[in-house]
Amino acid sequence: MKKIIKKQKHRLEKAQFYLIYAMAIAYMVLAFASLTSCSSDDTDDGNAITNTVNILDLNFEQSLIDLGIDTNGLNGNILKVDAEAVTNLELNEKNIISLQGIEAFTNLESLFCVSNHLTSIDVSNNLNLETLYCFNNEIKHLDVSNNSNLKVLSCGSNKLEFLNVKNGNNINMEYFNTVYNPYLNCIEVDDYAYSNNNWIHIDAQTSFSEDCN
Repeated sequence: MKKIIKKQKHRLEKAQFYLIYAMAIAYMVLAFASLTSCSSDDTDDGNAITNTVNILDLNFEQSLIDLGIDTNGLNGNILKVDAEAVTNLELNEKNIISLQGIEAFTNLESLFCVSNHLTSIDVSNNLNLETLYCFNNEIKHLDVSNNSNLKVLSCGSNKLEFLNVKNGNNINMEYFNTVYNPYLNCIEVDDYAYSNNNWIHIDAQTSFSEDCN
């Protein structure tokens, strides 16, 4: 009888061991699955968790690396903390086609991107921008209506068809130049009279209006 009880006890202990072992394996599998899911999330939806922003133009990113700004290498993105530390950015004559990613430079005050191959530029998120030199490109559309700190705008020698500088700060503009934009007929501004009297560097066919629509 004692042998039978001992045998049954041994079987029970063995069963308990296998149960604990199975539970441990199941926990490891679940933990791995959770880790994999988090890792996937890190690289999805605009790199929200890894705190990076995409830089699609290789020449743009290489320029950021050469300037010592992009610290994580030529991999198609830049750390947001690196972008946010920049106040002045000089990208003249770098054969850049796209400045996608410039929106991450939220503390940018001066942007020089002269003599590239840009067809558009979006600075609507660069709220601290005071100086923008983007002449000698192929830009067709430029809207700085969100840049209320802007004091200098030089966007001549482009292919502008639309230009909106109605940002509530035109009276503080220190330099304004849009010459050699043969397709630019109307520039939207805060006050027609002020711009017409003070901004002289425009083409003959170009005029100012408070509503170009």
